[in-house]
Amino acid sequence: MKKWTQTILGIFFTLILLDVNAQKANDDPWKTNFSGSIYSLGRYFYQGRGASSSSTWQAEARGILSLQSSYQEKIQGQLTVLGNTNAHVQSRNRLWVNEAFVSCRKGKMFLTVGKQTIKWGTLTGYSALDLANRYDYYDILDTDNERLGLWGIDTRLSLGKTELQLHAFQPDNRSKLHLQNNRWIDLPSSLPIPNSPGSELDVFYTGNEYVFNTHLPTIGISVSSQIGAMEVKGKWLSANNDIPVSSIKMQGTVENPNDYIVKLDYRPIHIGAVNFSSWLGSWNVWSELAHVNSERFDNSGNLSKDPYSFISLGTDRFWQMEHPERQLRIMAQYIKVVSWIDEKYKPTELDHIFQSSFLLDAMVQLTYTWRIELRSVADMVTNGFYFAPTIQFRPSDKISLKSGADFLTGSSRSFFGNFGHNSRLHFHLTYYPF
Repeated sequence: MKKWTQTILGIFFTLILLDVNAQKANDDPWKTNFSGSIYSLGRYFYQGRGASSSSTWQAEARGILSLQSSYQEKIQGQLTVLGNTNAHVQSRNRLWVNEAFVSCRKGKMFLTVGKQTIKWGTLTGYSALDLANRYDYYDILDTDNERLGLWGIDTRLSLGKTELQLHAFQPDNRSKLHLQNNRWIDLPSSLPIPNSPGSELDVFYTGNEYVFNTHLPTIGISVSSQIGAMEVKGKWLSANNDIPVSSIKMQGTVENPNDYIVKLDYRPIHIGAVNFSSWLGSWNVWSELAHVNSERFDNSGNLSKDPYSFISLGTDRFWQMEHPERQLRIMAQYIKVVSWIDEKYKPTELDHIFQSSFLLDAMVQLTYTWRIELRSVADMVTNGFYFAPTIQFRPSDKISLKSGADFLTGSSRSFFGNFGHNSRLHFHLTYYPF
């Protein structure tokens, strides 16, 4: 199925490219547009407790080229190619097609086929469904431009105030992990020797292997309806988790008895959620009730069930000031996670960063040139805190400069406190050639 889809998309985009130079008349049914950007990024990690052996500097550059085309506004296609180069991490140096899809509309039916980037949650803030989003996790905090495409089909049917939606995607929902030279992952260099308290054996990482528990497709089903002033949406997602449970597997060869690999086991994750949203004056108010069935290694090292529930309440508002250049946007959210197991989560478990958390996201646009943003998180259970101010300067439509900081602090049993050594300054320069 995937090869057939790729062949059809290849023919479609070839026809588009052949037609680009032929678009002379305004009444040409084909409309084609190129967009893209080139940006460079630098991060400086200042001194902190438990600092990793990785470099205190990170630098990389990325190019993005996107082709959008439509035919009589009935058929749309998009092809997005990304290229990345990194000064320190070889696995970040690559060129790939991140999106290649065709969409069409027929009456009340809308269909998209191909490689698409998917955000499973539809809340303005964080949703339990976002646990299955697929990213390149070179950096855990900076994922805005790191969503990875999946091959599959997305179809929607509108029936008045009700909409039905079905997603069917490939089983391989893995996020991309960088196990070496990564400040967020510490591979062991020694392991305790059994039956020898206090003694350790030097060990050496040689690679990794991955396995899937199921090869069933990634399926998402949602139903939304407008009931009076309130929109209600129910959604069910069944997938392989994008984050694996991991274990050490010694190679045990005669030549290299101390070599090991990391086994990445992608276990199933099932999420059911109900969203409610409405307007109270100028405020958009929304909430989510969700339940997650997943798996993890418990504190005894055994693979076990991991059921937990989400309760979320949030609001957002946008202000357009009298001065046409000035704008203000605020998003505030509270997330409460109820675990149905009698264990405390480890600070390195990415699916459990939020336990009883307040999230705040704010933006102030002073002029068309200057913008200030703030993102923050406070978790009351683990006493972990995150604070991230940024300032953006855009002197023209083609150039954007952004600088900011990420402060992580708190208890060592919290995600943010455990990774406090990854507090940093960051700098972005983006050029838009088209």
